[in-house]
Amino acid sequence: IIRDHAGGNKELRQEIGRDLIIVGSSADFGDTYVNKFVWDGDAFMVGNLHVSVMSSPCHTKGHVLYEIDTTKTQNVIQQAAFIDQSSSQKSKLQDNYKPSQKLLSSPARSPRLLFTGDTLFVGGVGFFFEGTSKDFVSIIRRLLPMDEDTLLFCGHEYSKKNLSFAQTIEPLSANIQKKLEEVTKLRENKMPVIPTTWGEELSYNPYIRVVKGDIHSFRENSVLEGIDLLNEKKAEFANEYRLAQNK
Repeated sequence: IIRDHAGGNKELRQEIGRDLIIVGSSADFGDTYVNKFVWDGDAFMVGNLHVSVMSSPCHTKGHVLYEIDTTKTQNVIQQAAFIDQSSSQKSKLQDNYKPSQKLLSSPARSPRLLFTGDTLFVGGVGFFFEGTSKDFVSIIRRLLPMDEDTLLFCGHEYSKKNLSFAQTIEPLSANIQKKLEEVTKLRENKMPVIPTTWGEELSYNPYIRVVKGDIHSFRENSVLEGIDLLNEKKAEFANEYRLAQNK
């Protein structure tokens, strides 16, 4: 169980009540207080939003990604597949339900949104706690056909550190330099970096670029060897970065 993501579920259930539906991976172990279990290929509704589930067992064995496709939204909350309420409860929910137009009317370039948790970050990836490079490569290869304007929402803000590492791998990359400058300015002004797009990540995320074979210096290795080498270099960089931050 990743406590920084699921650690508050117990308190939420206590505060809101047992009718609260908490969706989570069927492969997670321990008491996560999840009462709607999902896995690869499943789909459900959150209000009028259609959510698809993709397993991504690498950071943890039970990790999943959630994709929202707003072209599949429903107008009536009773159509939510996972809601099992009495007729009176459903009526009350519908009376109080006001669909948020934020996602639908925002200047987002795509109707698709992918919530990547700790699998993918801006310019980087999560640590392979329970998975391998082979697991990770399999996940990325499944994602490669995804529309480049898909919006990515990750679980942590490590953008500047990740892009600084990416720059050590491709020091001449204009894409990395441009994004690093953008991120630095946003963070200095306490503004969010997230979301990015899949197309952006394809252009500067070293892990994705190794899988695609886009980094020339890694082409001598197999893809799996390349990811292992990246992890070694990232660990060295993390130590140096931490020491620099503590000075």
